[in-house]
Amino acid sequence: MKQRVFIFGKKKASIHRVWQNKLLREFTQDLNPKSVLNLGARPEDADKEGGRYVDYFPSAEFKSLDTRPHDHPDYFQGDLTDKSLSYGPFDLVLAMSVIDHGWLLQR
Repeated sequence: MKQRVFIFGKKKASIHRVWQNKLLREFTQDLNPKSVLNLGARPEDADKEGGRYVDYFPSAEFKSLDTRPHDHPDYFQGDLTDKSLSYGPFDLVLAMSVIDHGWLLQR
């Protein structure tokens, strides 16, 4: 059974996501990356706590990569496992929405 955090009776975020976001803020607060690539998400995706991952890095160029089609200018549609594609160098790569879907690669 998934553990959930409830605020005023509404589902907010899993306790695991809250912890994950806390660690992300702590570990990256002094990095100041110039460019960030968020894997498996859209640029405006929320962190499930009411914020957005793009806001964690206000001075960085923030891009996203996912297999789903999307028309946002900071979005790459592609497959991370396709080694023939290059999305450019990035100072920081986030996999907040990808690791838990790794089982799909085994298909």
